[in-house]
Amino acid sequence: MSLKSLFFSFILIIFLIPSALSQLKIVKDNIACTYGLKNNLGEWVVKPQFILLHKTFAPNGLTFYESLGHEGKGLLDLFGKEILPPLYGRLDFWRHGNQVFILYYKDQTCGISNQDGSKKLPPIYNGIERDFPSSFILHENEFTTYVDSAFKVILPRKKIKYSAFRTRPITGTYSKNKDNVHKVGIMNRKGEIIIPLIYDDLRYCNDTSAFFLYQNNTSTLYNYEGKKLAHYPYNIGRNTGYSCNCKCNNNDGISIQQNNKKGVLGCDGRVILPPKYDLIIRIGKNRRLTFTDKKLSIIEENKTILGPIAFKQYNLLRYKNNYLLIKTPENKWGLYALDGTEYLKPKYDSIYFSYNYVDSNRYFHVLQNKKLGIFDTQKNQFLLEVAYDKLITYKRKNDFIFLTKKNDKYGFVYPNKTIPPIYDEYISFYRNRGTIFITRKGNKYGLVSLEETIDPIYDAQIAYPNLYFKDQSHHPMILFYRENKIDIFTIPSLARVNYKIAYKDAQTYILEIDNHPRLYAFSVRSEDKQKKIQQKQVQKIGNLLCLNCNHWDNLECLVFAKENNQWKAKKFIDKIVKIQKSSNKIRIRTKTGKIGILDVFNSKLVLDTVGTEIVFQHERWSYNCLFVRTKNGYIPYDTLGNLISNIVLDEVPKGYSAKYKGKFGKLDKNFNWVIKPKYQEFCDMGQMSHLVKTNDTDYQIIDFEGKKLLKAISPTSYQNFSSFYLGRKLIRLLINKKGKLIAYEEGNPKLFTDNRIQALILKRLESMHRDTTLFRSLANTKIGEHLSFELLRVNDVDFKPTKGVNLWSGDILRKPEIDVKYANQKAYSYQICQRVDEMSFDGGYFTHRLIYEWKNYALIDEKVKELSILDVFGNRDILLNELVKSIQARDDLLLDCANPEKWVDEINEDFSLSKEGVFLHLKNEKTKNQKYDLLVPWANLLKYPSTTVLAKRFISE
Repeated sequence: MSLKSLFFSFILIIFLIPSALSQLKIVKDNIACTYGLKNNLGEWVVKPQFILLHKTFAPNGLTFYESLGHEGKGLLDLFGKEILPPLYGRLDFWRHGNQVFILYYKDQTCGISNQDGSKKLPPIYNGIERDFPSSFILHENEFTTYVDSAFKVILPRKKIKYSAFRTRPITGTYSKNKDNVHKVGIMNRKGEIIIPLIYDDLRYCNDTSAFFLYQNNTSTLYNYEGKKLAHYPYNIGRNTGYSCNCKCNNNDGISIQQNNKKGVLGCDGRVILPPKYDLIIRIGKNRRLTFTDKKLSIIEENKTILGPIAFKQYNLLRYKNNYLLIKTPENKWGLYALDGTEYLKPKYDSIYFSYNYVDSNRYFHVLQNKKLGIFDTQKNQFLLEVAYDKLITYKRKNDFIFLTKKNDKYGFVYPNKTIPPIYDEYISFYRNRGTIFITRKGNKYGLVSLEETIDPIYDAQIAYPNLYFKDQSHHPMILFYRENKIDIFTIPSLARVNYKIAYKDAQTYILEIDNHPRLYAFSVRSEDKQKKIQQKQVQKIGNLLCLNCNHWDNLECLVFAKENNQWKAKKFIDKIVKIQKSSNKIRIRTKTGKIGILDVFNSKLVLDTVGTEIVFQHERWSYNCLFVRTKNGYIPYDTLGNLISNIVLDEVPKGYSAKYKGKFGKLDKNFNWVIKPKYQEFCDMGQMSHLVKTNDTDYQIIDFEGKKLLKAISPTSYQNFSSFYLGRKLIRLLINKKGKLIAYEEGNPKLFTDNRIQALILKRLESMHRDTTLFRSLANTKIGEHLSFELLRVNDVDFKPTKGVNLWSGDILRKPEIDVKYANQKAYSYQICQRVDEMSFDGGYFTHRLIYEWKNYALIDEKVKELSILDVFGNRDILLNELVKSIQARDDLLLDCANPEKWVDEINEDFSLSKEGVFLHLKNEKTKNQKYDLLVPWANLLKYPSTTVLAKRFISE
């Protein structure tokens, strides 16, 4: 194909792809459960006949449709033309040269087709190989055929096997079984044998563009034209642990071997090192370390630059950083330099590098008889004799520290000092630098660092690893305690820190540290004849210090006040065991369970411990007040601890009403009765009026002074149904158990008539929805009244959906959205969309889901009745039959056709009414929140006696 024709083909593809994609779409017959293709006019291009049909893309970007039938897979092009019938187990796209091919498999054989299916080879081959530049090698049992990209035979079918080297103009190796002996050779793409079929194996070296062929433990080097370059009486790159085609680029050469002796062959085929060495290690560019006959040499290319140096015996040799570790047959190790210098005789159990941040060119760990030492090669002597039970290495910048253990005692080796093992215990402090160690000797504590050593003279210690000072500097600190004396040091300099004792008693200390914003507290106690320091939590609240009082816990809590510039414990510290901050006051709880209030500024008890509970009340009072719970009830106090009133209430007041001796009344801000407590129920309806129940049968609306405004019109209990603002007027709707409404406008002392209630509700609905025409058309009708009440009910703050909500799992209900889908004077349908936020208690984050609920009502026998799905369809069989018909009329649905019965279960009560018929809402299996709206016309339901009456009502509209 010429370049010009390729160019026009490419342009044609560019224009045809979007056109074809826009014309064809995958369509499913949901009843037959089969797939086909339709164009944008809705016409079948490929009738639904496949179990599955989906788009797939070739490596060049072309679109295909992969089909699945009962016998296997097939392929269609982007126009719906069949390339392969659905008969095959697997389909693969191959990009070879500038073309795309399709491999199709059946059982254990495969065939190949071009991308439009015009040329094919049957699926009879055991394998197909791609060859340079665009040819194929076809393997059929013991026969092989060589074809071009148009499947024209280049080399006919022969009883021979050959494989491809794709990057070179060589068809490949071939072999045939003669007397059950496998032999290989080289044949060019013309079918000419250029290397005879006599060799046992073959390796190809990419870097040299040459072949190594092996025969009877010898190697022969050929170039790619079949010319013999060299013959070697040993194996090259074969069975030596090295690949002969991957080591030339980094000058490793090619490993060769003969009679268990090793050598090196250059990438150009010349012998660099003949196979006479026991061990060869590359130690630099063109430089190798060799070991043979107990002699070590260093050779660069083929010239010896060091050695040979004789070693008496060895078993294993390791090379690292210009040193040699040699292991004898007796499993003893020695250390040598490359020039033959003996550092350590081979008599030790183990020698290894010190990898832990220490210069491994210099230091080696030495193990002998379970004892450790450290050898310094720079000084050619032991830094630490082989006498220690344990050695741990630390590093600080370019320096090092060795921690030693001997006879259960610890010591330290620094570059500038050595401390013998004299300590009983150590703690690695400030580990990221690894230089500070807290030490213990007996019952005394000290400190060791690179800069300084503090003798173990202290009784106890405590470390603060992460502290930030006022100047924004970061200095970890360590505190030592000895005989009532405290020393504090910064890390790592060990500079002393100035401090002041804010408070001190027999056990407790509170410290003010210079240049630090916080206070520090600790206690000293004796345990097992040893002093222990326990850190305390200290918090400054107002003018008080609270020790171990961060939470309501069971720890003893101390409170301190400042007097004469000194902190002193308050006289009531023996009472306080728990503490909680609220505003400028601290609630305290005693061991007996009593509650009190402590002022954080004047350090006084403003309310002594008189009750078992304290409730702060802020709303609708002229000043903050507290309600203290006693055995008789709640008594009001102000926040200064003064008793406001001797009144004992049954409950903490909410709003203006208060309960006293089982009756409700109204209190003013000074706790005087404005409305005496004589009512069984008391409901605020704003600041100006209240709904009250005087006895079992009497409800009244009274004003803010208790004067009767109106008597309720029903003896049954009322509850708040809905409250809303119209302009600046607050409208309250109350409803009783029989559904009777009371509409009350705050400030207007009268109950509204039914017409007035309807007008108020209509205004409310118009404020909620844009389509006011609908509600006006339904005014003064039973359907309109019922729809109004329903919408007000759903909009109430206490509304909860009837399904899909588990209130015990942390669900938070948001305000629902209401969508009236259909309404006339005979019926209406609306949908509720409820958002539910759910908090994950372990993760502390919110997720949300949407709950959809449908409601349908119809006027039947002059009463508005809620309809179920079986009220509309009569029985389940009719519902299933009509549902299947509706699905069959659609070709854009993605549904599981295996069990139509489950569609009815999934719909449940999700349906809605319309002028045309009943819409069944079935979820989309791919997008769970999206639902299919399937229409069942009313005319269909006229055929069934059980649904005729309802259907006629809608058809007669």
